[in-house]
Amino acid sequence: MKYWLNNDEKRALLVAVTKGYLDTDEFPGLIKELQGVNAFEELMKTLPDNPE
Repeated sequence: MKYWLNNDEKRALLVAVTKGYLDTDEFPGLIKELQGVNAFEELMKTLPDNPE
């Protein structure tokens, strides 16, 4: 899964790196995008359909 960041989100990520934590209030679009996403299912979708 790829999420394209706008300039404000990039800036917030840089601030998060310096502070050591990510304030999710800075990323309302990201939180909305990730809600209901099953990370394991997304990973399984990227695997080839090889039954071996």
